[in-house]
Amino acid sequence: MADQPTEKNDTIAAQLGNMNIDGLAGVDILVIDYHALTRNIAYSNGNKYSDGRLNSLTFGNFERWNILGGIGNTFAKI
Repeated sequence: MADQPTEKNDTIAAQLGNMNIDGLAGVDILVIDYHALTRNIAYSNGNKYSDGRLNSLTFGNFERWNILGGIGNTFAKI
């Protein structure tokens, strides 16, 4: 996995906390691992996941996703 997006094909792992990630060019995969969360995860605005408290992820230019949810409800609308 790449630490930072490039203009090539990348697999980028989102971290817990507040993040804003742009996949740039290429065919990119965004890995979201929220398995440790107990709060509900909501999807909004076509480019944001949030637990409404401490974790928020805004993203763009990703063509594929790998999402692992926690024990709360996860609303993945891709």
